[in-house]
Amino acid sequence: MKTTTKIIIGLIAATYMIILIVSTTSLKAPTKYFQTSTRGILKTQNITAVQAFVSLLQYSDDSQGYIVELIPDDKTNEVTIDYPSEVLDVKMKGSILDILTGHELAKFKAENKDYEIVENRAKQTEAEEDATSDTYTNNVIVRIKLPRAMLLKLLADARSLNLNGGVLQLDNLSLETFDFQRDLYLSLNHCNFKQATISVGSQTLYLSHTHIGNLTFYGKEAHDTYSETSINEVEGTTIDHLLLKTTVDMTLQYSCYKSIEVQPLGHEPVDIHLRGVKGNCKLK
Repeated sequence: MKTTTKIIIGLIAATYMIILIVSTTSLKAPTKYFQTSTRGILKTQNITAVQAFVSLLQYSDDSQGYIVELIPDDKTNEVTIDYPSEVLDVKMKGSILDILTGHELAKFKAENKDYEIVENRAKQTEAEEDATSDTYTNNVIVRIKLPRAMLLKLLADARSLNLNGGVLQLDNLSLETFDFQRDLYLSLNHCNFKQATISVGSQTLYLSHTHIGNLTFYGKEAHDTYSETSINEVEGTTIDHLLLKTTVDMTLQYSCYKSIEVQPLGHEPVDIHLRGVKGNCKLK
C-alpha cells in the first residue's frame, strides 16, 4: 500500500474518532451555575433563633461553605435578611429564621447533576478566558442586619444559633465583655472587646481587623472527627494579652499578640508554634 493511501486512511480514521468524541461530549448535560450575586431580601420584626439546614457540596451531605453574618444596626427597628437566592432559601417560622439549601440546587444535588456555585457567571467566564485573572471566591453569605440589642440576645442564648458547620461572622461589634462558648466556627470582623472568653470547640476562630484587650481562648480536639481548634489571624488584628488554655498544639501569628500565656489542660505537653517572628522575641 502506498504511503499516500496510508495517510488518507489514517486521516479518515482520526476524523471519525474526533466526530465520535465530540458527539459523545455534546450529549453530556451542561454544568448549571448558581450565582451568589443574585440576592433576595426578607424583612421581619424579630428574630430569636437562626437554624441552617444547608448542604452545598455536590458529593457530600456535610453542611459547609456558607457564612451567616450578623450586623448590628441601631438605625433600624426591623430585621433585614440579604441572601443569595439562587443558592439558598430562607423563611420565618414565627421568630425563628430557617436557612435551607435552594430548591433547584437541592434537586441537582439529589440527582447527581453537575453544578457550580459562583459569584457571577459573567465574571467567571472572563476569569476562565484570562489565565492571569484571580480566582473568584464563592462564599455563600447570608447578611442579617438587626438592632444591636436583638443581636446580643441571640448571642446570649446558647440554643439560638444552630448553623451545622457554617461560619458565624460578627461585624463591627464593640463590647466591654464578650463571652462565646459554642462548638461553632466564629469570625470576628472589625470587632473591639476589652475582655473576651472564647471557646469554639474543635472549630476555628477567624480574626480580622479586631482588637481584644484580654482574650482567654480554649483549644480542644474532637475525637470523633479528629479535628482540632485553631486560630486564623489576618491583617489588622491585635490581642493585648492571650491566655491560651489548650489540650492541643496551636499555631499563632506572632505579630498579632503583645503577650502570650499558655496553660496546658491535659496531662501531655503541647507545642505552640509562632509564625512571622520579627526582631527581638523574648519567650521566657
